[in-house]
Amino acid sequence: MVHIFIQARMTSSRLPGKVLMPMARMPLVVLCAQRAANTGLPVTVLTSNDPSDQIIEETMRKHEINCFRGSLNNVLERFIKAAEMLPDSYVIVRLTADNVVPDGAFIQELVDQLQAKGLEYLGTSSPQDRLPYGLSAEAFTVAALRSMAKYGHVPAVMEHVTPMLRAYGSKELFRPKSLEKDLSQLRCTIDTQDDYDRMVALFKGCKNPASLSWTNLCEKLAKLPGQPKFRVPFSIKYSTVHSCITLGTVQLGLAYGATNKSGMPSEKQAITIIHEAIKHGVVTLDTARAYGESEARLGKALANGLAAQVRVITKLSPDCKSPTDVESSIYKSCKNLGQTKLQTLLLHRWETHKDKKIWDHLVGLKKSGIIQDLGASVQDTKELMDALKDRDVSLIQLPFNLLDWRWLNPKVQNALKKRPDIIIHARSALLQGVLISPAKAWPKIKGFNASQAVKKLDTLVKELKRKNKTDLCLAYVRAQDWITSIVIGQESLAQLRENLKLMLRSPLTQEQCTRVQDCFKHSTPEKLLNPALWS
Repeated sequence: MVHIFIQARMTSSRLPGKVLMPMARMPLVVLCAQRAANTGLPVTVLTSNDPSDQIIEETMRKHEINCFRGSLNNVLERFIKAAEMLPDSYVIVRLTADNVVPDGAFIQELVDQLQAKGLEYLGTSSPQDRLPYGLSAEAFTVAALRSMAKYGHVPAVMEHVTPMLRAYGSKELFRPKSLEKDLSQLRCTIDTQDDYDRMVALFKGCKNPASLSWTNLCEKLAKLPGQPKFRVPFSIKYSTVHSCITLGTVQLGLAYGATNKSGMPSEKQAITIIHEAIKHGVVTLDTARAYGESEARLGKALANGLAAQVRVITKLSPDCKSPTDVESSIYKSCKNLGQTKLQTLLLHRWETHKDKKIWDHLVGLKKSGIIQDLGASVQDTKELMDALKDRDVSLIQLPFNLLDWRWLNPKVQNALKKRPDIIIHARSALLQGVLISPAKAWPKIKGFNASQAVKKLDTLVKELKRKNKTDLCLAYVRAQDWITSIVIGQESLAQLRENLKLMLRSPLTQEQCTRVQDCFKHSTPEKLLNPALWS
């Protein structure tokens, strides 16, 4: 037997009261419940006993939908008590009231797969399941739910119920057999006002919104104006999604780059660029205290709920000389970004690591939760090797491109293999745009023939059947399995869109990478690889 539990509360942090906002001529939570029950499965809306949720109980009574009230802050306890009279063998399907696309057929297929495979837990997980974000559900046995009581003191379990089931249970994902193509670039949840407006448009004109199939809704969702046609490729590392491209935002806060001709975009243009990247699956944004207006513009772009969709990496001010300076830098970053803590903080310069007072203070802030992850931006292999020795470093950003032979040294590669937990982000894939520019735009380096290098790049583009030099450069970096993501700065919306499309093309093969390396092996002076040394 199956019972559907739908979480609902009025005190949503991003869009308060959304569960009762009108959708298809009825409150959102009512539409969610009616769609979930459209094949006859029993549904109960689980809300809290907080006075703010009294109106949810009254709404459920009005629409003849079962309602259970329990703890506001301990959702796990609410679920366990709601299932008190159910046998261990029963299956519970967990939904949230802001995800209204799942219907009875979707839920039944989820339950059928759970039982056919003899699992205790099975759920969706975007984007690996290829479903739109928000087309989500979880199924688990009552026995599995009750076993979670021992984790009832863990904040994540109290709030989200199933983290331990996902972490320690089967790693299988629910993928409906009727899903014919990847729709993971789409969103059908309701976390922001834009999300709500999109879903209102999705259900507009539906005569029987409770009975419309989830597949038909997905088809309609994909055709709504302004929806992305694809998401950039991604990888999964330690259960975290990493997009193959990280949006570099230095150009959004400064007139930056050796070949930058357009200057710094306006605030409106910068915010549009950020939103377009997120829309296409970019989940990491890179900024720094030293990037002018970048942090503040990011903060404005991520307001009203978008911050929950991405991870922001910022860098400590390079001028920090004391723990007090560190506190000031972090405070300004948090204020600009509109956050109470930093997800990832990098040292802008590795030499700051030598100041034990500063580094110890940062580690202490990490332990206290002010900083989630620490890392560093490094300039050369010596700094990388030093950074890899510090277990508090979890992300390293380094310059790398198809001319750069330094990082392929066997000793460096062996050191990287000993730290599989480290996330590596590569910047300077286009060497500030130099690699895709005419020879006259290259820095003048004694003993280096820029015209010859440009000819080699043009030859490789044709030989390896790449679209252009940008494609060649990015495909080479993406082929390095030790690199998780490429940090690419964008000067304009048109440039961003072109680069996003290039991510859909295949990386170079290892044979092709060897061909590129043979063309430039040890022929590139180190001075060319470091823009700080350009005269």
